[in-house]
Formats: sequence, C-alpha cells, structure tokens
Amino acid sequence: MALIRAFMMYGHLEADVDPLQLNQVYGELEVGTKNYKSPDKAMRALIKYETYGFTDQDLDRKFYVDVPEFEGVLKNKKEWTLRELNDTLRQAYCKKIGVEYMHMFRRD
Repeated sequence: MALIRAFMMYGHLEADVDPLQLNQVYGELEVGTKNYKSPDKAMRALIKYETYGFTDQDLDRKFYVDVPEFEGVLKNKKEWTLRELNDTLRQAYCKKIGVEYMHMFRRD
C-alpha cells in the first residue's frame, strides 16, 4: 500500500512534463538555473519497488489490492502481480503530461 500511495504522491516527479524540452534549452542558456532545485532523489526512490524490500524475483508475486478509496486504475481488478501493479501505476502517474491553459476561452 505504501508503494501505491507513493506513486500517487510522487509519481509526477518521473513524469515528462516538459514536452518542449525547455529545461534543456534553458539549461544550455543558463536561464533560471540559479533558483531551480531538482526534486530530491529520496522522493524519487519512493516509487521504486526495491525501496520496499521487493526484488526482481517478486515481480510475478500476486497481491490482493482492495481499497475503495483508491479509485482510478486500481478499481479495474483486485489481484495484481507486482509487475502489473508497477507497470500500471507507472503508466498512470509517470508518463507524459501536457496541458495548455493560455488559450482556453471562457464562454459566458
């Protein structure tokens, strides 16, 4: 449960939230680098199953997950292998994210 909750809280640290790769451009130009601090490695480690004592040998081990408060992807089934759970949570919380808000028009 701690691993699942960690994905919900810290999965965004692994997400690709920079589709234009502005961090790379700004880094090369040294713009804004003085005040930017990378997320702590300890927080990123929280979404790795090894942090919780699991090993690669545990990836096909089955777990029963039934927490009604955790809707979303977890409501699809109750029995998961660690591999399925890790892949599903990584897909849900750590992939590409992009939202454009500057050109949203309000209709009155």
